Amino acid sequence: MFSTFLSPAPDVMKRDSVRIISEILRLVLREPATITRIVYGTNLNHQAAENYLATLSRRGLIGVTVSVGGRSIYSITKRGSDVLLDLENVLYKLSTERNPSSDT
Repeated sequence: MFSTFLSPAPDVMKRDSVRIISEILRLVLREPATITRIVYGTNLNHQAAENYLATLSRRGLIGVTVSVGGRSIYSITKRGSDVLLDLENVLYKLSTERNPSSDT
């Protein structure tokens, strides 16, 4: 009885790194953000957010500037915008149902 109550719904899946990266890029596309805003906006813990941001920065997908108060501000780069568009296209194509009649 309780096992079905406590089990996650079948359509609830753990996010993979591609979805997390697209969420981060989408968030900083809207406006540059601090790590705190990214943590809350993507529902990541601080350490995971730091790891993703370091990777995205190394790959040239986000830029980092330091504000007057000494806080790091993350913003998307042109390359990051291009990658985000590609990721969203792939995620959209993966999420749409295939039409069985188009297999010919």
